[in-house]
Amino acid sequence: MFRLSRRLPNKESVYIIACSPKGDAIATGGQDSLIRIHSTDPAVSTYGLETDDSWINSIAFSPDSQSLAAAGAGTVLRLFDLATRQVTREIEGNDDCIYCLAFSPDGK
Repeated sequence: MFRLSRRLPNKESVYIIACSPKGDAIATGGQDSLIRIHSTDPAVSTYGLETDDSWINSIAFSPDSQSLAAAGAGTVLRLFDLATRQVTREIEGNDDCIYCLAFSPDGK
C-alpha cells in the first residue's frame, strides 16, 4: 500500500496524479506545462518533464514503469523515457484534448 506522507511541491493546481506500477514514483500534472515525477523515496529529488501544453490533464505509466504517456490542452500525446527524461514519440491527429490515457497490460 502506498501512503503519501509529504506535501507535493507543485506551485499550480494539480489535475491528475498517477502512481507507477512499481510503486516507486508518482507523476503529477496540472495547470502548467510541467509533469513532475516525485519519488516515493524522500532522498530522491523531484524532476520535471517539459511539454508544449498549457496544462496537463492525463498521464499514465507503462506497466514496466520505464515510460510515461502524457497529454494536455493540445492534441498531441507524448511518450517519455523516464531514464533519459526525453520525449521518445509524439502522436498527433486528435481533434480535441486527450482526457484519459492507459497502457495495455503488455505495455503496447
